[in-house]
Amino acid sequence: GQRELAQKMIEAGADLIIGSHPHVIQGIESIDGVLVIYSLGNFVFDQVEPGTDVGMSVTVLLDEDGGIIYLSPVGTREGQPTPLSDEDAQTIFQTIASLSSEDIAPYVLEGMIPFD
Repeated sequence: GQRELAQKMIEAGADLIIGSHPHVIQGIESIDGVLVIYSLGNFVFDQVEPGTDVGMSVTVLLDEDGGIIYLSPVGTREGQPTPLSDEDAQTIFQTIASLSSEDIAPYVLEGMIPFD
């Protein structure tokens, strides 16, 4: 599955894994100290199935000690990314946090995940 593939990528030297393709947002976890974002969901797409009308962009800022990832949820309306209200964004953060590992979930709720 996805975890096994992530583990292989980490063993091959990956420092960060950001996934896509399932068309829905999935959880986030740390494997052996490497952050794994399993799926960003849809960003520019016109699906109508439940959960496919939201996505996420990420900003990765790096420094000599590690970095921080900023999560930015978006809605997709008529196939275009659309900013969400703070309330809707918080709902997305709560969904992602519920799918994420316990050590990462509190950061997800804030929309920022530090890493080494």
